[in-house]
Formats: sequence, C-alpha cells, structure tokens
Amino acid sequence: MTNNSTNQDNTKTEYQEMVCLIEEAKKFYLSAPVIAKEKAESALNLAKQLNDYPNIAVAQLLIVLSYAYSGHYKESISAALENIAFIHQYLPENINILSNTYNVAGAMYMQVGQFQKALNILFTAAAVESPYMSDIQNNIGCIYMEVGNSEKAIEAWQTALKYTDKEKDPYRYMATVINIVQIYLRQGANENARQVFNTIIDIVEKAEHDEKANFNIYIDSLNVFGELCRQEKKYDAALEILNRSLELAQAKEMIHGYCFGINTIAKLYFDKHREIDAIEILQEGIQYADIHNIHGVKKSMLEQIIGHYKKTDQHAKAFPYLEQLYEMSQEQMKTSREKDFEAIIDEREREIQVLESKNQEIEKHNTILKQFTHIISHDLREPVRGINGFANLLNKKFKDKLGETGEEYISFILSETGNINNKLARLLEYTSLKKPEKNQIRSLSIHEIIERQKQQFSLIDKLDIIYDDTCLEMEYDHADKLIYELIDNAVKFRKEEQYCRIEISGESKNAYQHIYVKDYGIGIAEKYQQRVFKIFNQLDKQTKGAGVGLAICERIIELYKGRIHIESVAEEFTIFRFSLPDINSEFI
Repeated sequence: MTNNSTNQDNTKTEYQEMVCLIEEAKKFYLSAPVIAKEKAESALNLAKQLNDYPNIAVAQLLIVLSYAYSGHYKESISAALENIAFIHQYLPENINILSNTYNVAGAMYMQVGQFQKALNILFTAAAVESPYMSDIQNNIGCIYMEVGNSEKAIEAWQTALKYTDKEKDPYRYMATVINIVQIYLRQGANENARQVFNTIIDIVEKAEHDEKANFNIYIDSLNVFGELCRQEKKYDAALEILNRSLELAQAKEMIHGYCFGINTIAKLYFDKHREIDAIEILQEGIQYADIHNIHGVKKSMLEQIIGHYKKTDQHAKAFPYLEQLYEMSQEQMKTSREKDFEAIIDEREREIQVLESKNQEIEKHNTILKQFTHIISHDLREPVRGINGFANLLNKKFKDKLGETGEEYISFILSETGNINNKLARLLEYTSLKKPEKNQIRSLSIHEIIERQKQQFSLIDKLDIIYDDTCLEMEYDHADKLIYELIDNAVKFRKEEQYCRIEISGESKNAYQHIYVKDYGIGIAEKYQQRVFKIFNQLDKQTKGAGVGLAICERIIELYKGRIHIESVAEEFTIFRFSLPDINSEFI
C-alpha cells in the first residue's frame, strides 16, 4: 500500500509540474520564445513518461510555436510535421490542436518561401471549422500577397475578419488589418492605407502598456505604421516609430520584426539621401537574418543594396551582394524542385552577365579613351600646328603682296587655328581627368586653394573673392582645377565696369559636403541653364574660351560621386551648388 501510495504521489507531482511547465511555456512563447522552448521540452518529457497524449500534443505545439517566434522556421516545420503525424495517430478527434499545428506549419512554409506547400497545408486546416479559422485565413492571405495576387489576399483577409471579434481578440484583428494596410502600401494607395490603419490606432496606442499584448503583432503594427509614415514623407515620425519597434523587437527577441524594422529604416535613409547609414544598417540586418535563417528578409535587404549600387553605376560594389543572392538561389534549388527557383537562378545569372558585360564595356571604353587622348595630344594637333605655321610664314614673306583682304584672311586663319588648338587642349584636359585615388584625397581649405590661384587672376581688376573656412575633400589637382574653372567662369561673365564679386561657402551635412559658389555677373536665363555643362556649348560666342570649363567641373564632381546644379537669375546672380561625399564615404 505504501509503495502504491508513493507512486501515485510521484505521478501527481510530475503531472502538476508538467501542467505548470506548459502554462509557463504558453506565457513565454511570444515574448521569450527561447525560455518557452526549454519549458515545453521539459513538459514534453514528463508527458511522455506519463503517457499523457493530449499534453504531449500541447507541449509539442508549444515547441513548434517557440521555434516559429524565435525565427527558427525549418525547425518549427519539422516539429510541426511530427506533431501532425502524432495527432493523426493518437488524437484524431482533437481538431483544435491539429488545426493550430497545421496553421503554424503553413505559416513556416511561407516564411521559407515554399508557398505551394504552405497553401496545401492551410487549405487542409481550413476544411474543418476551428477557433483558428481567422489565423488560417490570415496566413492564406499573406501567401497570396507574397505571390502577387492582391485580389485573393484581400478576399482571404475579409474572411478572416468575419471570424475575428475586435473587442474580444484585438491583436488577431490588428494582424489582419495590418496585412490589408500592407497591400495598399504596395499599391501606393496611401490614403486607403491610412484610413484602414486608423481602425486599429486605438489598439496600437494601448498595446505597449497592455500586459496581455501580443508583442509580435504589436511590433509588426509599428513597422507597418512606420512604413506608412515613410511613404507619407513624415520621416521624423517614421524614424521614431521604427526605432521603438527595433528596441522592443530586441528586448522581446522578435527576430522577424527586428529585420522588418531594419529594412524599413534603410528605405527611409535612402529617401533622405543618407546612403551610408542605409548600407550600414542593411549589412547589419543581413548578418542578423543570416544567423537566424530568415531568407525572405535577407533577400529583400540584398536587393535594396544591389538596387542602390546599380542606380548609382557602382556595379563592382554590387557584385558581392549579387553573389550572395546567387548562393541563396542555389541553396533553394537544393531543397526544392519547383521551377520558380530555377527562374530565380536564371534571373540572377542574367544580372551577373549584364554586370560583367557592363564592366567589359567600361574597360573597352577606357581603352578607346586612352587612344582618343593620344590622338588629341598628337595626331589632331599636328596638322593644326602646320596650318598655323604656314599661315605665319605666308604672312611674313608675302605681306606686301597680300593686300588688306589677304591680311584679313591670314588673320582669320591664325585666329581659327588658335581657337581649334585651344579647344583640343581643353578637350585633352577633360579626357585626362582620372578617378581619384582614395589615399590621395585630402581635406583642403578653400583659403589654401585660393592662395595658390591668386597669381593666375592677378591681372584682373576689381576682383573680390570672399570665402569662409570651408574645406574640399579632394586630390590637390582636382580641387585646384574645380575652383579655378568656377572663378574663371565668373570672371568671363562679369558685368562690365563693376566689381567681380565671388562668394564661396559650404557646410557638411548627412555625410555630404555642400559647397556654394555665387557670383553677381550677367547670370544665365532659365532656358539655357541645362546646357551650360555640355562640352563646347558656348552661350556667348563673343566670350573667349572653349566651352569646356563647366563640363570639367561637372566631370570632376562626378568622379567623386557628387552632384552639381545651377541656380541663376539673368542680370542678377549665378550660384553653382555641388555636393560631395565625405572623405570616409564608401561611395568615393
């Protein structure tokens, strides 16, 4: 009797411990999934010892959920399939646990990009009425959104809302509404997105202080809200919301929410031309996604970086990220026979081929440019020198016989050959400009640059150059050439009988230097402002020059991945504004 009583007491104690562990795992699987998994595994071992089939299924489901919310999607799928097989064998009548396990398995297949498997398993779950119908329809909608079928996605989410009570289950309701908002954001329908989001704004505002809050859904809502504000160009509000999302996601170990937030902040940085910050946070996100095997988010981040480098013609920098995408595609091919993955690999290979082709074109162009520079230096200038020499000789030996008209013709020939020679010399300057060596770039003060050039403008009367302590981060030759050409342009187009006043100032902002060069000369009419940077494009044929100076300025700035534009009012002023990345920028 004593032994039986002891055994019963032990069994009762083990049962109570198992129930306690299950309740703790339920409490933590959303906010602390790693802890929840440990609790659930301990509960599972006790349930197996007790042959308690219902609690084996519950504990196994909690392990599935813990893997899911910690971003271990493959492990979650494996545990879910094991649980489904167990329930079919031992608990076929337990529809609730079976439906929930099917639902999580479908959601995890979606996360790893196996959409058809996800739909098959979710349609199986939806065939039977259960308390999880809202979640099941929600996930079906998410898959349709991923494959680009917005109509079916909205249809599924509308079905999900029919099964959701906003008052009793606000977070499930919020999750569905968030998905609808995302559809509108993808379509650029910001007004619709804002209108729909406002239906849950009260839940969002209360969530952070709600002890029963579903923080996974709450963090998703913050990320979507941040993206909505970004698209509405409310950047400060968006950044505040997204930073809060990242803090919560880290604190609660919500891996997917954290990556989503990083992705959206990067888009915001690109919007605000903070390219360096955007690349840095995406690189951090890629490493994080890699560690936790979140392939979909990693792919999106890689594509953001590749898109930026392609847009800015930095094809070489895109290569490492394209290779990562290519490797991801190959890995997907190993785990799936679906033709969709073959198409992805083909697409990546085509992109790599395009980039290789562009690099070959650049190399070919550089070779042609070197040949062209040699032609300008020697072949083209030689006959011009010959014509000039013979014209001088003709003028010297036969001056008395040429007459007034002949002398005029000779003078014209000498003037035009001089003009051609000047244009060729300036063209040689333009084509000889080379990309800066990063180790040769220095921070050069405007004062230092102006002092070196004073002698070149010493014969100009009434020249007044005013400048602050701005610095240019360039090679010496490039900085001297750029400032010289801008001053020379101001001098050429100054107003007669007036001081030529030039103001140079600048500031450093958002990892860029912004420089302003202003003169009070004759100005440029608006209709001509787009033409001034074109080579040999002289607006005033009477003014001496080759029409190359401003083209040289633009070329120098482009070599530093900068931008230049003009503001001018005829007969009043002209401002040349240019922006250059800071010296430590990876864009130089």
